[in-house]
Amino acid sequence: MKSFTFFTFNNFSIDDGGTIRMRGILNALAEKNQNVTLISNTKIYHNFNPSVKHIYLNNRVSKQFARLFQFTIALLPIGISRKIFKKFTAKIEKIIKQENLYNKSIIFFEYIDNSVAYFLKKQNIIKSYISDTHGIAPLEFLHKHSENLYEKFINYLKFIVSVKLDKKVILEANQKIFVSGSMKNYFEKNYPSIKSNNNMIIRDGVNSSLCKKNIDKRMVEIYKKQFLIDEKDNVILFAGTFKDMGGVINLLNAFNLLVKKKKRLNVKLILLGAGERYNNSINFVKKNHLEGKAFFAGRTVYSELKNYQELADIIICPDVQHPYSELVPHVKYFDSLSSGKIVINGSFASVLEINIDERFSINFKPSDDLDLVNKIEMVLDNLDSYKKKYKDNQKIVCTKFTYNQFLKELIED
Repeated sequence: MKSFTFFTFNNFSIDDGGTIRMRGILNALAEKNQNVTLISNTKIYHNFNPSVKHIYLNNRVSKQFARLFQFTIALLPIGISRKIFKKFTAKIEKIIKQENLYNKSIIFFEYIDNSVAYFLKKQNIIKSYISDTHGIAPLEFLHKHSENLYEKFINYLKFIVSVKLDKKVILEANQKIFVSGSMKNYFEKNYPSIKSNNNMIIRDGVNSSLCKKNIDKRMVEIYKKQFLIDEKDNVILFAGTFKDMGGVINLLNAFNLLVKKKKRLNVKLILLGAGERYNNSINFVKKNHLEGKAFFAGRTVYSELKNYQELADIIICPDVQHPYSELVPHVKYFDSLSSGKIVINGSFASVLEINIDERFSINFKPSDDLDLVNKIEMVLDNLDSYKKKYKDNQKIVCTKFTYNQFLKELIED
C-alpha cells in the first residue's frame, strides 16, 4: 500500500472533463486500497470513495486571479512574484507544515495548480512536485477562434505567456503524468531534458461510478416529456463543454442540414452542458428556427448523465480538427462509449489508436459538417444493424477503459 497526496483549487461544484478525471483517479486508487489524500476547496464528498481523506484548502481562486498569477510568474523574476503573492500562499504553506508534506511529492492536477506548484517549489515551501498534464494551453490559445483583431491579439498574447509558463512549470517538475503516449512524446520532444524524469502515463477513461450507475426510468420519462420525444423520434445527444474545439456549432449546422435539406423531420437533438459557445449555440437555433427540434438541457451532475444517454439513439462527439484532439481522446468519448449507444466521433489519430476498424464507434472527418450529416443518415437508415454491432460496447469499455485499468505505473513507481 502506498500513500498519495493530490492538490487542486477546484471545488468540484461543476462536473467537467477536469473533475471527472480527478475523481476517476482518486476513486480508482482508493478502490485499490491505496492511502489517498486530497487537498482542495471541495466540501462535496459524496462522489468520492469514503476512504479518501479530505483537507479543506479554503483558498478560492477566481479566473481573473489565476490569469494574473500565471501572467506574473511567467514574465517576472521569482523574487518579485514572491513579494506580490506571499499572502496568497500563506494558507497553503500552513497546510504543508501541519501535514508534514515538505518532503512528499504532491501530485498537482490542473493548470493553475501546476503553476502554484512551481511557485511553491521556488519558495522552498515544497521540495518537489509531480505535474498531471492533461492539457496543452499553448495549442489551445494558438488555435482559438477569434471574432476580431482584438480577440486575435489577446489570444496570441495568451499563447506567448503560456509558452513561457509551460517551460518553467514543466522543467521544474520532478516527474510528470501524461494523459497519452502521444502527449508524452509531444512534451519530451519540446523539452528533451524531462525524458530522464521517469514520466508516467495515466490515460483518460470512464469512471467506474458511471459504469455501476443504474438507469432511473422515472427520470427518463420526465426527460422524454421535457424534450417532446415520442416513439417515432430518433434522438441525437451531445454531452460536453461548449467550447471552440468541442464542435457544438458544427453539430448544430449538421443537424440543421439534416432537418432542412435532408428532410429528416423525426429527429431531436439534445445538447447537454455549457461553456463559452453556449449563447452562440442558442442564437443558431433561434436563427434557423430549430426550436422544438434542438433542446438545451444545461449543465447536469455527472451521476445524471446515464439517464440522458438512455434517451439517445446516437451520441455524437463533434470535436473539430485540432492538434490537441490528435494527441488525446476526450473524456466524453469514453463516457459516450460506456452508454452502449451508437457513437459517432471525429477520426483523430488518438481515437483511431483505440477504435481500430470502427470497433467501438463510427468515424467522421473532423470539421466536415457534410460528412457528419452523411454518417448520421447512414446510421439512421441502418439503426438496428448498428445497435447490434455495438451492443457489447458497455461491457467492454467498463472492463478495459476505466481509470482502474490505467494506474499500474503510478502504484508500482
